[in-house]
Amino acid sequence: MATLEEAKEIVKIAYEKKEDKGGKPYIEHLYAVMEKMPADDEQLKIIAVLHDLVEDFPETYTFEGLQEKFSEDIVNSLKALTRKKSKNEKKSEDENYWDYIRRVADNDIAIEVKLADLSHNSARKRIPSPTSRDEARWVRYAKATEYLNTVKGFKANHSRLDLTKPPYKYILNRLLFGVVREDYVEFCRTLVLILESASKSVCGSAIV
Repeated sequence: MATLEEAKEIVKIAYEKKEDKGGKPYIEHLYAVMEKMPADDEQLKIIAVLHDLVEDFPETYTFEGLQEKFSEDIVNSLKALTRKKSKNEKKSEDENYWDYIRRVADNDIAIEVKLADLSHNSARKRIPSPTSRDEARWVRYAKATEYLNTVKGFKANHSRLDLTKPPYKYILNRLLFGVVREDYVEFCRTLVLILESASKSVCGSAIV
């Protein structure tokens, strides 16, 4: 099996010219997430340093290719950490962010790495002049962090439950809804206002 040093060499080559949203070398982010892992856990460090690889370079790096060098546990964790992207480059057809975070929640190792990833991505000092899109993204990261920490705590307190089978398989879905429910409520309020405004010109007595 490949070592941490080999994993670092892979990302060094892959991310040679890639920058993060703040204009810094992207590899600094990968190393920062890696450093948040326990010092004596090489497997977690390997997953951390490789966590964006297949998502960022799907035509160059694949899970099948990585499985030739790394263990099944590592590759499975990387699969959980990789958000599915549309092949036709339409972001609207990418995997829904919350569906992605829900998949992460099924993999205990992926949870640890994703929490470290979210923590570093939430560091405001990385973006000197944040835009409204950056602010919205940080709000989303905070909710994802809240959810994964909730899942982590729930699993620790209910280790005997098999969350992959009925009647417990929907618990993690419910925990997620508890975190994002207000987003749906706000969406409904906005939609009602739009429909009420549009309907008045057609029928003043219309009820939405």
